[in-house]
Amino acid sequence: MISVLDPVFRGPFWGSILMAIASSIIGAIAFVRKETLLGESLSHSAYPGVILGVIFSVSLGFKQDLAVMSLVLVFGFVFAYLGYLCIRVLQSKFNVSSDVAQSYILTAFLGLGITLASLIQKSHSVWYQKIRNYLFGQAVTMSDIHILFYGGFALIVTFFVVVYFTQLKAMLFDPVFCKNIGAESKIMKHGITAFFALVVVLGMRSVGTILMCGMIVAPAVCAKQITNRFSKMIVVSAVIGAISAAVGVYLSVIVPEVSSLQRLPTGPAIVIVASSFCLLAFLFSAKTGLFLKLYRKFSFQSRCVQEHLLKFLWKQAPNHTTIKDLHNRKISGKLALNLALGKLKRGGWVEKCDNGYSLSEDGRRKAAYIVRVHRLWELYLSKCLGFSEHQLHNCAEEIEHVITPEVEDELTKLLENPQVDPHNQPIPNKEFML
Repeated sequence: MISVLDPVFRGPFWGSILMAIASSIIGAIAFVRKETLLGESLSHSAYPGVILGVIFSVSLGFKQDLAVMSLVLVFGFVFAYLGYLCIRVLQSKFNVSSDVAQSYILTAFLGLGITLASLIQKSHSVWYQKIRNYLFGQAVTMSDIHILFYGGFALIVTFFVVVYFTQLKAMLFDPVFCKNIGAESKIMKHGITAFFALVVVLGMRSVGTILMCGMIVAPAVCAKQITNRFSKMIVVSAVIGAISAAVGVYLSVIVPEVSSLQRLPTGPAIVIVASSFCLLAFLFSAKTGLFLKLYRKFSFQSRCVQEHLLKFLWKQAPNHTTIKDLHNRKISGKLALNLALGKLKRGGWVEKCDNGYSLSEDGRRKAAYIVRVHRLWELYLSKCLGFSEHQLHNCAEEIEHVITPEVEDELTKLLENPQVDPHNQPIPNKEFML
């Protein structure tokens, strides 16, 4: 069992976690600003800077990784910020749309970076291989110095968000109001952009230029499926990012030990885990999850079938109704009909007898209420909206399942407590159902 304090393992493990926390916080802000593609653009914009940083390091005779990494980060940050400025110029000066500007800068800077990398492929093959680490990431070579470095950066980002949270929230959700009251700050705007560029440059060491956008976006998208509050979204995004990094690094190390598979690349493993959390949120979120929507749809359809059954049994009373009669009525498919009938029996609304099925006392009240709102709505459509007689039944069949007692009371008052519907059928008295 690998320990998180192992000298070899702790650098990639804790460094990736701290990096993921910082990138997830910035990702939540970018998500709210609707600038998620900006992460992809800036990460590709930083790549030429990474190449130039290595070239300058070689030219100056630097051989220590710390010195090389410092120059790489400086040049990478400068080019990332330059890419951001180019995007803004294209938008403001040349009236280019945001997505077009970002896509153009993304491809242009990446092409420049690959061209520069090819120039040193033969002359400095060792450094060329190290440059590729920034393109695809190589978290396994991170050391304790990266823990301190990424820890300090994550602390600065967290401190910035906490201190300026109120102003940040106002700027993100109501920029016009924020500008009118003089709360908008150039320091705030440029600070967010600078952090964005920094997190992109720093994250290249763990997940690489290609996948950095996924590390920024996935935790934020997952958090949005869980909560709508900005403060909680930041916290949830940071937690998901941290868990994704921890699981991704652990899988990249443990998979070869427990199976015959080759070692998983750490950066892609982290992004895959974060994307998996995002997929789970899409499927099982308590707010907008796909399975929740399907469950609600199934529950509503089931309730509609049950209420149609109650109405049919009410109209057949006092005679009993056989299962064959119900199937011949074609209220629904056989499976849905049997499920609805079973639920009505368990709820005490339908009773089984020798000759078939009949309503219990509670079932009669429930059925009478459904018939009442159905006929009230038919009368409302006919009397107030001028619907023709042949249109009334189908419209009332659809709306009767969602009419609340409050709406039923309003209909009763509006129609002056009517006794018959447009077809001269009696409307069940409300007092009977009390």
